[in-house]
Amino acid sequence: MNKIQVCVFANILIAVFGADIVWNPPCPTSCTCDFERGQKRAECEFESSSFRVNMTDVDSDVLLLDILPLSRGEVDAYGPSLPDLFGQFPKLLRLSVRNNGITNIPVGTATNLTRLHYLDLSGNNIRDFIDLHLEILDDIVSLQLSGNLLDNIDGNDLKPLRNLTTLGVSGNHISRIDASAFDGLVYLSFLNLQDNNLEELAPSIFDNIPRLNFLNLKHNEFREIPRGIQKLQLLGIVFLNQNFIRTVPVELVRIWNSSPAIEAIGLDKNPLLCNFALAPFVRWAKTPSGFSVLCQVPKLTTANATENSTGCPVCIAPETMNGRDISTLTIRELSSSQANMTVLADNATLTPPAGTDFGYALLITLDFPRAPTDFSPKRNASGPFALTTLENDTMAKLSEFMPSAIVHCGTFKCYFFSVKGVREWRTAAYYCQAIGLDLVEIGNATEQNEIFQFVRKTQAKLRRANQTALARAGWIGVHYDKAAKFFVAASTGKPVAYQNWGPDQPSNPEGEECVEMWDTGYWNDIRCVMPIPNNFICQSSLAFGLELRQKNIQNDRLTSRDTLVNGGQASSVY
Repeated sequence: MNKIQVCVFANILIAVFGADIVWNPPCPTSCTCDFERGQKRAECEFESSSFRVNMTDVDSDVLLLDILPLSRGEVDAYGPSLPDLFGQFPKLLRLSVRNNGITNIPVGTATNLTRLHYLDLSGNNIRDFIDLHLEILDDIVSLQLSGNLLDNIDGNDLKPLRNLTTLGVSGNHISRIDASAFDGLVYLSFLNLQDNNLEELAPSIFDNIPRLNFLNLKHNEFREIPRGIQKLQLLGIVFLNQNFIRTVPVELVRIWNSSPAIEAIGLDKNPLLCNFALAPFVRWAKTPSGFSVLCQVPKLTTANATENSTGCPVCIAPETMNGRDISTLTIRELSSSQANMTVLADNATLTPPAGTDFGYALLITLDFPRAPTDFSPKRNASGPFALTTLENDTMAKLSEFMPSAIVHCGTFKCYFFSVKGVREWRTAAYYCQAIGLDLVEIGNATEQNEIFQFVRKTQAKLRRANQTALARAGWIGVHYDKAAKFFVAASTGKPVAYQNWGPDQPSNPEGEECVEMWDTGYWNDIRCVMPIPNNFICQSSLAFGLELRQKNIQNDRLTSRDTLVNGGQASSVY
């Protein structure tokens, strides 16, 4: 076999078997020069970022170049601007430059790296996507920016990366992601958002990334499972560990249970409230398939999963179940605990399970009696509600039926936010009218925005107080009239003039006749009897509410149009 034949045979071996074959010298000090799956690679690993690789010893046709200092040094050899010396490798497909204090990629450098498919700038000081000039690097399929200083992802930040399949932004300070941030990324299958400051995600945020298979939301500040997850039909692995999640919606359990794609769901180290609302989730955890998905979840390493299991999620409340593995619970136990799960107990706290780093106020519940079978919320009066005089016993009724409610007065009406959740829409309407009020009916966008701001204001108070008294949604005074084939106001039976439906809603009015308002302000049609209690809002005329407020004991911490029922003795509520 002559020299030419040997070379040809070697190249065939590389192409077919992807063998890692060492180059002939030269190769820079502290570097390994070889082939990775048939592609020429230089991997340089050294102690600190102060070390500079002699790039003249790297072949100009190298395809993969990894600069991997183990720590930051006194100076950074390749920061704060990524130097244009990397432009001497015109065929470069992968570039990794970690732990070098890099803040930006200059336009000139980016222009010489337009063939890049993989870019890893983990452990640097990048604050804004705009500083990376991704509109030039638009062939990137994998972008790793873990351990930088990003605080948000705007709607246009990732738009140029139409071929992106992998995005890693763990360990930043991200607290906001625009609803349209991932629009157009139709090939995105791996998304790592671990170790950030996220409290919520827009319900539509995942609508345009149908191929997403891996989602890591571990160690953020979520108080509920992001609603948009329900739409990810190919989702195989999702990590929600170490957040502040209290329950798992029954509709999400149903979707996961029937999904052929789901492999692992990480939910450990969340403050799960083990009441009857969690029963569908517990039932699933007790099946072989559910146990495998929920209780044999692989732990995460920096980028991939290992075979070590994290174990089943455990309860934090009620106290009798604190620390219990959900797969050991019985439905009878959950049923008996339900009477302890809707009213916020003053100053009641529990010790979190070992390994958790959060505290929160225990949410306790007192069930409402159900509405009478012959009850109808429709009044005889022509107006949206017929309250013209102050009832002498209204304060007593509020104390009985809506203890600890907050009263907010806006431009048009006053609103009474209930701390106690109910599972039936009719029961919410019944208790509003038992007090002399009505279940809230929102007349226009201004009123909708006012109510939404009241909700946000109360949420902020609860978060500052480290309390978790919020339901994911609240009943409102709108329902579907099957005979008329449109949505009507509860108190009048007339078609509603204003509507604020969420994305793809209403989805099933014939089967989901009642309406709830999500904590995002959007409306959703839903079954009139739910396994999970919803809060609700009662309304009065502005004059009625303001006069009522004058009879109440004032609380100096509230604004002139806000007050607490019962003299401000109880905690804030939704």
